[in-house]
Amino acid sequence: MPFTGDPALIADLTIARFTMDALRISDAGRVLMFSRVAKLHGRPTEFLPEYTDETVTRSLSDLLKEQGSQLTARHANLVLVELGILEVRTRDSANGKIKRFKALTEEGLAFGKNLISPHNERETQPHYYAARFPELLDRINAWLQRDAA
Repeated sequence: MPFTGDPALIADLTIARFTMDALRISDAGRVLMFSRVAKLHGRPTEFLPEYTDETVTRSLSDLLKEQGSQLTARHANLVLVELGILEVRTRDSANGKIKRFKALTEEGLAFGKNLISPHNERETQPHYYAARFPELLDRINAWLQRDAA
């Protein structure tokens, strides 16, 4: 029997799924987005998990400080873009201007996850796995040394 549900709900779920995939949203972010769509359409959300089993992540700034690196997050981000770990994406703002934000690439997802930005849910905020960060920092430093040579 084919599903003949609410067309608006189907459209919103389709848009949400496209957004999740396009922005490579983490599992926790996916649950949050599905919950918001369900609530928007008056659907129950009790079946959705309240959390997902994900490795704890931290911001690039925090991890750089923790590792004793002299790099700023801004400089490290430039290198991560060069390495193909991070990409710069754009979106239109409400006033018609172009806003830039960063997202981890497919390769970058090995080192972290894309959270939904607390400043704008149409943007991602990369967070990095603390356990994998030393390896990532080694790659950043190797790129900087190679570039300086």
